Amino acid sequence: MTVSVVSTVLNERRELAAFLESLLSQTRLPDEIVILDGGSTDGTAEYLEGLAQEHTRLRVIVDPTCNIRHFSSPVAHGRNQAIRAATGEIIAVTDAGCVLERQWLEEILRPFSTEKPPDVVGGWYEPLVSTPFERTVAALSFPPTQHQMESVLAPSSRSIAFTKRIWERAGGYPEVALTAEDTLFNVRLHDAGARYIFASRAVVRWRPRGSLRQALRQFYRYAKGDAISGVRGRWYASTAARLCFFALVVALAAMRIPYSGYLAACVFVFYAGVLSRHERYRNTLPLSMVLKIAVDLTRLLGYAGGLLVKLRGRQW
Repeated sequence: MTVSVVSTVLNERRELAAFLESLLSQTRLPDEIVILDGGSTDGTAEYLEGLAQEHTRLRVIVDPTCNIRHFSSPVAHGRNQAIRAATGEIIAVTDAGCVLERQWLEEILRPFSTEKPPDVVGGWYEPLVSTPFERTVAALSFPPTQHQMESVLAPSSRSIAFTKRIWERAGGYPEVALTAEDTLFNVRLHDAGARYIFASRAVVRWRPRGSLRQALRQFYRYAKGDAISGVRGRWYASTAARLCFFALVVALAAMRIPYSGYLAACVFVFYAGVLSRHERYRNTLPLSMVLKIAVDLTRLLGYAGGLLVKLRGRQW
């Protein structure tokens, strides 16, 4: 079987060297690498085109219109363009900001060689962190356990492979919103009857946002994309209910209502207990609790913003 690795980039010149080095040193090299540049202004396209002359596996597509100024969903549009141009029977998708484990491609392709090959193989991803803040943001950004990822069968497009046939049957990545395109793509794949397998050893590593402003901006955009795409509504409703209850308890404690302080302490202990079940939260528990509340509030604001966009009939 032939495999094409697909990725999109926009102004990622500084991250590309580590990404491409990890991709070109895989134990199983891809038959081709298709990277679409959406109109970078930092030399990304020129760097890639120079490398393409040295590495025949690398194909570069430059589309200056594939960005938020021209499309409401440039990442999905770019991935679809790159996949259409790809010649492989299997499409492996990852992000250019990631660093791939040396056996990533070999492991994510392994299930396709079995007697009953799947349509989709979901890989795993781990954070590249150097500070407690980055570790906490990473913990809030993805499922704490591989079992949780496997149970929901909704792999991130940081680490996923699928047949080109199922991509065509599903109608490609939904070009609906700036974010949440991989979540909605999984919905389409399930609707198309795709058979999934989880490959826990197919690991990529990525670096979370390094500042509070960058992290909250990212979570806001993710939530806005969820609302526009119409996914995860129940999660946002339960999060809103939890935060309202938390705010009520804090207000009662502030007004010194009898026994409200005990209730606030119980809520605090419960919240800490839930977070401490996962090792990634446990190592930075006080920071995790503060950031968890800030992130949940930001997500709710983002989701409300996305609903407002839909009501006004806009795309983003």
